[in-house]
Amino acid sequence: MISNSIKTYIKDNIGECHNDIETAYSIYILLGKVLYYSPLYAKYKLDNLIPQIDRIRIDNPYVNCNTWAILYNELLKEYNINSNIKGNNNHKYVEINTNNSIIRCDSTLYLKDHLLGYTSDLTNIKYGLDILFFNLMNNTNREEFNNSIKRVHKKYNINENLESNILNQININDLDYSISILNDLYKKFDGLVERKQLFEKYYDLIFSNIDNTLLEYYDSSIISKHIILLEDNNYIETNNGIKQISYEEILNLLNTNSIKLKYKHEYTKKIVKKHQK
Repeated sequence: MISNSIKTYIKDNIGECHNDIETAYSIYILLGKVLYYSPLYAKYKLDNLIPQIDRIRIDNPYVNCNTWAILYNELLKEYNINSNIKGNNNHKYVEINTNNSIIRCDSTLYLKDHLLGYTSDLTNIKYGLDILFFNLMNNTNREEFNNSIKRVHKKYNINENLESNILNQININDLDYSISILNDLYKKFDGLVERKQLFEKYYDLIFSNIDNTLLEYYDSSIISKHIILLEDNNYIETNNGIKQISYEEILNLLNTNSIKLKYKHEYTKKIVKKHQK
């Protein structure tokens, strides 16, 4: 059963749709704007830490791959779209079969180890990044599919070039400016998992030409954050973005928090040795 708040939200915002593809993609985007990957599930991988389907609401919007798939599948059936839940015990997604077109819909897929640093569509939709995982899996009606996608993007004012613009703005020779771009993205939404994905996506790009060390630590959150050690300056990731942190503050964190080395580096060994003396 779908909560009334989700049903009403979709009904009030879905707008005009010309075919099943537009309806399905509109629901996909609308859910991406309000649902968040559960930080509790991300850390502990226990299904009982996320709400049941009827308790997923606008004010309780946390999902994992399984609950997202069930919710999305039920919404599609509300609009008479032929769909099924696919996958295995490790990951679930939804497959649509309409007018001989097979579409894979996978809003929670997160390929963090991919060379391109893919983020999930729950993250992409919120931050204006390219939507990646609503895909036509065969070549039937591809022109209709592409035209439907364009109409939905226009309806929701989705700029397909926004991610390219962000990448073009990042200047590896101007660290403060590049960090400010990431911080602007942080301010848009407060999803802990989504912010972690953003950091992992842009960290290598922003700090690629600087000798640095990456540490992980926990503050009051259940999702870890990062400390970036440079030769001259140090930075810390917070709920509000990345800011400079003094060496003395790092020593205090070493004393009071469980900090672990994310990537081994000679500079980190020096920091730890200095702290131990």
